[in-house]
Amino acid sequence: MGDRPVTVQARALRRAADILGGKDQLRAALRVPMRRLAEWLGGAAEPPMHVFLKAVDIISGPASGTAPAAATVRARVLTRRSAELIERTQRAVAQARESGSASPRPSPSLTRFLEAAFGRHERLAMLESALDAAIDVARADMGNVQLKRDDGLHIVAQRGFNAPFLEFFDRVHDMPSARVVVADITADPIFAGTEARWLLEAAGVRAVQSTPLIASSGAVLGMLSTHYDHPQAPDESDLQDIDLIARRAAFWLEQSTA
Repeated sequence: MGDRPVTVQARALRRAADILGGKDQLRAALRVPMRRLAEWLGGAAEPPMHVFLKAVDIISGPASGTAPAAATVRARVLTRRSAELIERTQRAVAQARESGSASPRPSPSLTRFLEAAFGRHERLAMLESALDAAIDVARADMGNVQLKRDDGLHIVAQRGFNAPFLEFFDRVHDMPSARVVVADITADPIFAGTEARWLLEAAGVRAVQSTPLIASSGAVLGMLSTHYDHPQAPDESDLQDIDLIARRAAFWLEQSTA
């Protein structure tokens, strides 16, 4: 018999332990017995979903050079943010059902994405789920996900765009490593006098934000963008939510190629 293959759950827990500085620190962060943690790390048993997702939050985003104490704090913030978003969504849905509202905010798509586990062959489904969650939390009208290839960024998932837009933006050479927010494409010099501005306006886009999907190594894997049919800039809470979605999506992208 060959060795038991390492599961995505065990890989996530091992990486989280490395970031935090060891198994003892991971046990404290997860608040689980060491005996159970040892079983999960060794692949003898699968951790509960909420434990696995806590480990995902710990390792989401660039971690190189992060001190264990700082990583622990960051992990707690991310985990708390995930829990708060899920709780807020569930509460909003329950209230909407009681009041008969047809459009609760935030959308359950956020909870579905944050609570989901995706296999390595479910990359497109994961990206579409992430995009739906980002559009909903940002109250956007359209959106797309681009992934990095050798010749630039390519659109792999989208919501709400017409054929001319998709053809023009199918391959983009510029690859920002930080978020870009354009509150009004008609007033921002980044689009002044460009064909891109004309195509954006023709597609009904007046504002856009693009957030990079960043691997644990710091490499840019792609971009998650939301678009609006009126001038606006997402508020800080919306951007924090989008960051959380982007970190989780980047984790699953790395697993699909592991």
